[in-house]
Amino acid sequence: HSTMRNFSTRQLRSRQVLEGHVLSEARELVALLVRGSADGAFLDPRPLTVVAVANVMSAVCFGCRYSHDDPEFRELLSHNEEFGRTVGAGSLVDVMPWLQYFPNPMRTAFREFEQLNRNFSNFVLDKFLRHCESLRPGAAPRDMMDAFILSAEKKAARDSDDGGARLDLENVPATVTDI
Repeated sequence: HSTMRNFSTRQLRSRQVLEGHVLSEARELVALLVRGSADGAFLDPRPLTVVAVANVMSAVCFGCRYSHDDPEFRELLSHNEEFGRTVGAGSLVDVMPWLQYFPNPMRTAFREFEQLNRNFSNFVLDKFLRHCESLRPGAAPRDMMDAFILSAEKKAARDSDDGGARLDLENVPATVTDI
């Protein structure tokens, strides 16, 4: 998507902000790893690494990062882990959709999967609505969400399609969810 490419590589300010997020999170991760493994203690780096990567993605998409102990962020990450387990297990419902109507373990997993999707979509929708309220016309994008909103608004203002695929404002939350 050209908006994503422009935001992440072509705009100097955006590139510097992205680099700043990555460097800041890397510093925090190293400090936590050093602290956690002090005196030769065993430390599983996976949870800290997951939070660090998710924080970079959050900063890029939403313009904010979370403390490694933030309850809202921890809950979101636990949903992500649950999502991975649910999808990773595979599901017969994917190949035989009619199974979702019969009582079985696959039906339960499918319902959990749907609920996890709804929860995450609601989280992103909330961020989207907050961005729409706080975005100043003509301002430089603060993050990927702003870049997509501004791109969609430009398309709506032109109200004509030049042949290329363009993003509508109503599709911004789903696009950010995909990222």
